[in-house]
Amino acid sequence: MNYTGVFLIVMAGLLADAGCTQAPVSENGVRHQTKDVLTGEEEKANKEANQAEIDLNLNADQKAKWQAAAFLRIHTNKPYKQKLKVANSPEEIKQLKKLIKANKKKFNQTVRAFLTAEQNALWLQLKSKRKEMKQRNKVK
Repeated sequence: MNYTGVFLIVMAGLLADAGCTQAPVSENGVRHQTKDVLTGEEEKANKEANQAEIDLNLNADQKAKWQAAAFLRIHTNKPYKQKLKVANSPEEIKQLKKLIKANKKKFNQTVRAFLTAEQNALWLQLKSKRKEMKQRNKVK
């Protein structure tokens, strides 16, 4: 499966929807700048891909695949995280966390599929270091 193609198709569809509306016009005729919702998601995915490129020495194709997978994960998890902020019942919270975890697992599987063995080993090492740091920060 070509993730670059999937990324472009997803982005084209989402951007087409976002482009259907124009910024509101004030009384003096000046358009207000409105922040596109997707821009934040795209920026996060791009930032992740750039960091992965540095950390794992990704080639251009791998970087594009990483960015597509990260965007899909971020975009899919966004409504779950918003619902999680207002969730009241423990069952609902548990279900939302389960969905987020499943998306993370899907992302990890996607990434592992296109990384080389050396990159995979390095990525697992970096993930374990981040996990250790997170645990140390929780204890404080």
